[in-house]
Amino acid sequence: MSHQKFQSCLDACVPCVVECKHYATECLQENDIKMMVKCIQLDRQCAAICFAAAQLMSIGREQASHLSEECVEICEACAVEWENIQTNIVKNVLKYAEA
Repeated sequence: MSHQKFQSCLDACVPCVVECKHYATECLQENDIKMMVKCIQLDRQCAAICFAAAQLMSIGREQASHLSEECVEICEACAVEWENIQTNIVKNVLKYAEA
């Protein structure tokens, strides 16, 4: 199976990894890091799962579909935690994963 089947999801997952790592780093700059622990953990987990899914999708593995469901779940949790998302990255992941 070709990776082109997953292209739209790949286009969302890779930027999601970048954004999650960015947000985790930004959270570490906060004065009260203890308040940011859940957000940092979710960001790191989301980046890891989306990266793993992107790796599987890039080689066209059918199992990527299963992992993309995990991406949707963790992205939704991040969206709730982030409250006011300033980018559409998570929304894009959710949109492409549902397709």
